[in-house]
Parts: sequence; structure tokens; C-alpha cells
Amino acid sequence: MAPIELAGRSGGAMTLSQSLLRRASSRSAAGALNRALRTPSSNRFSTVSSLPPTYEKLLTRYTDVRRVLGRQRLTLAEKILYSHLDNVEESLLTNTDGGRSIRGKANLLLKPDRVNMQDASAQMALLQFMSCKLERPAIPASIHCDHLIVGSRGAEDDLAAGIQTNKEIFDFLESAARKFGMDFWPPGAGIIHQTVLENYALPGLMMLGTDSHSPNAGGLCTVTIGVGGADAVEALVGAPWELKAPKVLGVQLTGKLGDWVAPKDVILKLAGELTVRGGTGSIIEYFGPGVDTLSATGMATICNMGAEVGATTSIFPYTEASARYLQSTRRGQAVDNIKALQSFAGNSTSEDARFQFKADEGAEYDQLITINLSELEPHVNGPFTPDLATPLSKFKDVPRYLGARVVLTKSFARIHETNLKKQGVVPLTFENEADYDRISAGDEVSTIGLYDMLRNQGKGDVQLKVKKANGEEFVIPTKHTVSKDQAGFILAGSALNLLSKRT
Repeated sequence: MAPIELAGRSGGAMTLSQSLLRRASSRSAAGALNRALRTPSSNRFSTVSSLPPTYEKLLTRYTDVRRVLGRQRLTLAEKILYSHLDNVEESLLTNTDGGRSIRGKANLLLKPDRVNMQDASAQMALLQFMSCKLERPAIPASIHCDHLIVGSRGAEDDLAAGIQTNKEIFDFLESAARKFGMDFWPPGAGIIHQTVLENYALPGLMMLGTDSHSPNAGGLCTVTIGVGGADAVEALVGAPWELKAPKVLGVQLTGKLGDWVAPKDVILKLAGELTVRGGTGSIIEYFGPGVDTLSATGMATICNMGAEVGATTSIFPYTEASARYLQSTRRGQAVDNIKALQSFAGNSTSEDARFQFKADEGAEYDQLITINLSELEPHVNGPFTPDLATPLSKFKDVPRYLGARVVLTKSFARIHETNLKKQGVVPLTFENEADYDRISAGDEVSTIGLYDMLRNQGKGDVQLKVKKANGEEFVIPTKHTVSKDQAGFILAGSALNLLSKRT
């Protein structure tokens, strides 16, 4: 099958995978890229008619924001959010002390530019939309079939199994997309977040996505918020979407990432500082000289994982890397449009009249965190929670400081048993394997004879004293294979510790 070329706004083309081509809706796929900026225009925008419709609307609303708030310093996130208000005065001046106390108090009634839906949530959203008896959605929308493909055996087998299992759902989504003029990305077309970043995300846009990691598009200076299907329907029918004005958490990046350090380590470190709820009710906005050293996909990765700290969304400013990414994804015209937008000042001589894809000088943040990329280390996060962050330099210490004296199991592979000893942990097995079932979660377990055995260079037995929740106590005998040298490793905390003392 010959590749299908999808025309973009820049006049370029994008080749999809063969699996996509076999199932793609030609009507929606052919216009996927050139509808990215399509937004209903208005005769109110005659003074900025040289801009594409979405940027006409953005700049006109931004002018209204400046008229209402004057020279108030705004963060980048606030500029984009407020420029998508349905009624600027109503949202910014109601219960906000005349616009001086907006964050956390104002109810923002917003008009997003587009909606992106994954297959699991799109089903109910489409049924609700159909009940509204509209011929077309009020704003551009896309459907992405990725969540119902379950990873198990490998890409080809999993894709085939997913299509077979969910054929009725995929057929419905494709048919509905064709009927209502929505873009349809079939199974095999890619993960929704990456597809959106490559085709729909543009600086200054506001999008809703039916997935918590939709803020991935913030890496391309797009305000993208994860929502449920019902919220998506509100936007599809043209109703304002309501959001409590979020606080803005600023993250200043300095320096440059070193060897073996990845952009993901930025958000892993941040998660360790904020915890899983530290970003709740806030937009995380990155700024500073370190931003200019990151790639567009690196910034997207950081924004994607902002969901792990509960953030409403995350965003980076527009950089040279952003422009290169737009060029490489066949959206060069967008780069020219952005230049035109940022240089357009209308009839005003005020610098505030220009919409810049960065925070105003002097903009204030509700919380400020600084991360020096030059000092950042690779991180390992977990287990069980993403905010348990451990720099690699400290990771080697973790087994010795978890409070674990022993690891007890029915049996060990030799290599695992030896490794534990060299890390300063005593591996024990049951003398009677039936005792394994006598220990339950919540039991208090202490050792008898452990340190005597180690001080005697591995000679001696170790027992476990078990205390149940009901007060019952009993002793379990164990076995070990600790040698003279290994006892020295364990007492020193690890083999490396002992070797360092000897040298």
C-alpha cells in the first residue's frame, strides 16, 4: 500500500504507519493538520485580520484582559488562560477585589480551542454529544484509539488483539467521527499525547484532553488540561468550561543538564519536593535560562508527569527548540504566525500590548522552586509512589537505611543471596518452610542472636521472635550461609564500605 500523505498548514506532508493507513478515515485524516488552528472567526477581529483565526481571537481577548487588569504582571499561564475567557470582565472582576485577587477565587468561564479524546472516555462523550442534536462540534475535536490496546505480548500481537476485542467500539468511534467531522486516529496510530503534540499542540492554544496526562502538550507552550468526558461535551457543544482560577507554581531552571541526566529527572526531583498532592490546584510554570537548554520533547515529558503531583497543568515558554520542533513536524507556517503574533501591537505603544509567550517581567508566583540543572542527578523514584525520589548518588545507601537487618524467604538464587550480603543485609531462609505461613502482615518481628553471629564471624544461629496482633508470641529458627568475610561486609554496612576502610 502506498503511503498516504496528510497535508498540514505549512503545505508539507506526514506519512503514517501502515497500520494507520489501513484503518484511517480518509475524510478526517486528510484534514488533521490543517484544522489545528481552525476556530470560528468574528468581524470584531478586523484590526488583526492578518493573523490566523485562533491568534486573532487570542490577541483580541488578550487586549480585553489588559484593558481590565491594566499593567498587572501576568505569568505565561495566566496570559493564555485569561485570553480564552468567554467574558473577560465577568470572570476577572467577580469576587476578586477588582481583579487584584484572582487566583483561587475567580471562576473562569473558558472557551477552549479544541478537545482531544481517548477511546475509553470518547464513547460516553459522543453519546452525550449526539443527544444534543448538533450536526458538528462547536470546536475542532479528535478521537484517539490507544487506551483500549492492552500491552501484553508485543506491539503487533497486542494491536491485533485490541482491534479484535474492541472492534465494535472502534467502528462506532470511527463512524461517529466521520459523521460529526472529528479527526479519527485508529488503533496503531500512536499514543494520544504524542499524536496531539505532533499535530495539534501550538503555542498559545488552550485544549482539553480526556486523560490526566494531557498536559504533555504544555511542552509546546499549550495550556492543556485533563478532564472527564462530561467536561469535554460542554466544550464540544460550545458551552463555557468552568475552572477555579488556579494558583501558579513557578519553577526556575538554571544551568544545563549534565551527562546521563534526562529531562525526566527534573520532574522526578520536583515530585520529591512537592509530594503527590503538592501541585493540587496549581499550574506549574517553568522559566529561567535553563529552559532554553531543553528539547521540545524533553519539556513535554516534564509537563506530562506534572499530573503525578496533582497539578492542573504544566507549561513551558516558547523557545527556539519549540520552533525547531514545529518545523520538524511540518508546521513551519505556525512559526511565522507566532512571530507575527508576538510583534503585533496594534495602535498601542505599550510593551504589554504585545502578546509574548513568556511571563511578564516581575510576575509573581504563589510558590517558587529553583532547580539547577547542572547539579541535577539521575533519580530513581518509588516504589509505590512517584514522590519517593532518590538521587542516584544516594541510591547505593538505600538498602542499608531502610531499617532492614535481614531478608527472609523460602529460598534464594545464589547471585541474589551474595548480592544482599555485599550490600550489608543478612539473607535468611526458614529451617522449616512451613513456618513461612505462620508470619502475617502486621506481625512484629525481631531477631535473636543476629549480632552475636556476625561478631563471631558467621558462627552461630539466628532466630526470629514473632509477636502477633493478639499478643501471641513464638520463635522461628532460621538458616544462613554467612561466611567469615561476609560477616565483615555486613558489619561494615557493605563490601564497599569495608574495602574503603582498608584502603
